[in-house]
This record gives sequence, C-alpha cells and structure tokens, in this order.
Amino acid sequence: MKLNIRNKLIIFAFLAIIVPLGISAAIILIQLTTYTDQRSTERILSDARVAKSIFSKRQENLRAAAQSLAASLASGRGAARPATPAPAGGAAAAPAAGTPAPAAGASEVLKRQLEASKLSFAVLLDPKGKVVAQHNGAPAGDGGYFSANQLFVDVSNLAQQGKPEALSGAALEGPAMLEGVGLTKRAEVAGVDSGLFLEAAAPVLTGETVSGIVVLGQLVNNDVVVESDKQASIVNEIKQTVYRDMLDEASVVIATTKDGTNTIVSTNLVGSAQGGVATGIQAVDAGGTFEKPSLNTQDFAGAGTYKTSFVPIEGVATKEGAKTIGKIGVAIKEGWFTSIVRRVQLTILVVTLVALALAIVGAVIGAQKLTRPIVELTEAANRISLGELDAPIAVQSQDEIGTLAESLDRMRISLKQAIERLRKR
Repeated sequence: MKLNIRNKLIIFAFLAIIVPLGISAAIILIQLTTYTDQRSTERILSDARVAKSIFSKRQENLRAAAQSLAASLASGRGAARPATPAPAGGAAAAPAAGTPAPAAGASEVLKRQLEASKLSFAVLLDPKGKVVAQHNGAPAGDGGYFSANQLFVDVSNLAQQGKPEALSGAALEGPAMLEGVGLTKRAEVAGVDSGLFLEAAAPVLTGETVSGIVVLGQLVNNDVVVESDKQASIVNEIKQTVYRDMLDEASVVIATTKDGTNTIVSTNLVGSAQGGVATGIQAVDAGGTFEKPSLNTQDFAGAGTYKTSFVPIEGVATKEGAKTIGKIGVAIKEGWFTSIVRRVQLTILVVTLVALALAIVGAVIGAQKLTRPIVELTEAANRISLGELDAPIAVQSQDEIGTLAESLDRMRISLKQAIERLRKR
C-alpha cells in the first residue's frame, strides 16, 4: 500500500520530534538522577554533622549546669550547713580549708540539680577524687570510683595551676563507676560492659582553695528506652530536630567503639530481629571525620536496608591525645533515596509522554491542514477533466499551493472560453 502525502508528513514529523525529544529526555534524566542522588548524599552527611553538633551542645549545657552546681555548693545555697559544735569554753571551730560541704546537705543539692537538669548522676568529690556525696545518698564502698575520671583529673590540675575552670566531654565509664552510682542495670546493652556518658566537672572553691569537685553526667546507653520527665533522650531530640518531616524513614544511632567494633548503645531505629529498639547490634562504619562523615549501607534485620553516616565521638583528651570512643550518626531507609530518584524519573517520563502526545497531535493537525488544499485541487482537476468548468477553484493559501490553485483556475477559465468559441463557430 502506497503512503499518501499526509501519512508521509505525519511519519516525518513524528521522527523529527521523537528522536531529539528522546535524546533530550535521556540526557535530562541522567543529569537529574545524578544531581538528586548527590543532593541526597549531601543531606545525610550534613545530618550526621548536625547530630554531632547537638550532642556537643548537650556537653556545653552540662558544663553550665556543673558551674552552677559548684557555685551553689560553695555558697551553701539550698543546703544548710550544720553548725560545728563549739569546743569547751571557746567559740565554734571554723571548718578546715579544703573541706567540702557536709554530705547530708550536699546530697540534697545534687539530687535537685539532677532532677532539674534531667541527668543520670551527680556527685561531689573531695580534692583527692573520692566521692563525698552523690544524688542517691552515701557513696558506695570506699568512694574511689571517680578518682581516675579524666575530667576530674583535668579540672583538679587546672585548679592547682590557679585556673579553676569547668570542663565537659564524652567518656566511657566501666562497671565500678556504673555500680557506684546505681546505673548498672540502666546501662546494660548486649556486648557492652561500659557506659557512654556526657559528663561535666567544675571545682567547688572556698576562697581560692579547691574544697571539692562536682561531676555531672548523662548516660547515653538506652536513653530512648527510659525517656521520661526525668530523662531527656539525646537520640529523640536529634530526630525531632533533624527529621521532623520524615520520622518514619529516619533514625539516629549512637554506638560505642572498641577494638574497631561499633556496638549500638542507643537508637530510635526500631525493627531488630527480636523487635523493639535495635541496641546491641554492630553498626557498619567505614570511618570518617566531622568534616567528612562516613557513608555506609547496612541491612538491619527486620528493619530493612538503610544508608548510614557517622561522625566520631572523641573522649576527654589524655596525655596520649583524644581517642574515638564511639560514633554518632543517622540512618535513612534506602527506599527513601530510591523513591526520590523514581519520582524524578516518573516526572520526566510523564512530561516526555505529554510532550510526545502533543507533538503527534500537532503533527496530524498540521499534516491535515497542509494536505487539505492539495486534496481540494485534486478534486477540482477531476471536475475539469469531466468538463465541469463553471465551479471556480477557491483554494485560499499564501504559498506555492495557492499559486498552483490560481494557475489551475486560469486554466479552467481558458478552457471554458476556448470551448465557447468553438461552439460559436
């Protein structure tokens, strides 16, 4: 079957449109897919840095609370200092320099500070590092479970140098300290025998003499599980701040690091193999820094596949320097990333199909408009061949077809006049 001019024009227009349109759509698709994937990756890396910043902000808030508590203990605010019995025949003896506030009164102050700041422990140490008082009563055993605490050591050294300052940081505390402040059960995580803490320490000054040092701390282990009016969850605060618009797709993860293994101690990632919060699971991490967080992919049993990004948590610096004691980061469902790319692809596909449909409709209409005068001329030529010379050729076109119509109409008129002359003879 021979193709008529209209069909040829439609096919030509179709090919002339679909080829460049398809190539353009493919180029745009590749560029937008790459751009979208890049922006999504940049977001998760940025989110990991924000998580670490909020974590560090908690440390600063803790340092301010320690300063306030140390000032209260130094001035005796909130805790009455019992009068020292006067010796026979003399005035009351003044407390010896360097003696911390009486334990009974200090414990109440510590307890109130703990409740006000939603902390896990608050202790008062003597200048040698032994616990004099703590928020939950008398110290356990000999009270020496804070003597090696790096913040205590640093604050004590600074005070001896005439630079009494409050310090804060992150620290891993062992079983002795956990038992001493009654947090052993609270810190239990499979595969972990220590507690990850945010801590702060400040000197209690009597004049220019250090009479004691207060140490405050918030236990990170399982903080989401025990969140209440008495405990502010770090991972939940970060999630509500960073992922308010995608609470079901994202989670925050905090892990301790030991011998190259990162074990999750606190997270709001739900859906482990046993159900519930996924603590005790090893977090895959390819390393990273605050400036360049890591980017990893991990399948959490029962929860699906997530893209994760982590920033190191460094402990309080020692003589050997600060060491990485944990990781804090975010986990976003991999489906969230693929759904963004699919939405971009779907949008491009719909736009391309709509443009193609409009182009085809336009090609058909254009071909019909272009070939209609030719059809009319063909019909006029057929009428002339049958001797119908009275009907004028009324094709209105401002192009070559219009010129052809005028020529054909002049030929009709000439034939008619010639026939009339022949009849008159």
